[in-house]
Parts: sequence; C-alpha cells; structure tokens
Amino acid sequence: AVEAARADAREEAQYAFEAARALAFEEAQSVVEAELARTLGGLGDALTEKDRRSVTAMANAIVNKLLHHPTQVLRGEGTSRAEESRLLAAVRHLFGLGDNR
Repeated sequence: AVEAARADAREEAQYAFEAARALAFEEAQSVVEAELARTLGGLGDALTEKDRRSVTAMANAIVNKLLHHPTQVLRGEGTSRAEESRLLAAVRHLFGLGDNR
C-alpha cells in the first residue's frame, strides 16, 4: 500500500510537471509569436526572409534558455520529497492546475 501511494505520488508529480511545462511553453510561444508579428510587421521589407528566420530563431532560443532551469527544477532532479511537494503545490497554484485535471 505504501509503495502504491508512492507510485501514485510520483505519477501525480510527473503529470503536474508535464502540464506546467506545456503551459509555460505554450504561453511563451504565444508571446513570442505576438511580439514577432508586431516587430517584424513594423519593419516591412527592411529585413530579408533569412533575417526574419534568424530573428524568429533567436526569440525561440531565448524562451528555451529562460525556461530551461525552471524545467529542470520541476523535474525534481536532486530534490527531496518535501521540496518536490512544495514545488508541486507552487506549480498547481501558478498554472491553475486543479485536482480535476
């Protein structure tokens, strides 16, 4: 019974991590797309297609770099069970993840 409860807790933590990661990347991608549309649209023909691809790649790389460390922390690498529980609660709160998901 104890092992089953631990397995359930790990599965729940993994679900919360995946959901939080997906939400964070989805939100970040929405911001990137909106800002790129605004910025690149305002530049008109001042940039070549290659320049536009470079700016887009740079924006996506920034998002990935900014979210890398939080993603690693959420994975629970090197964290205690107490810390994992605290992080899970924070993730649920920050991303609005209820028990009904």
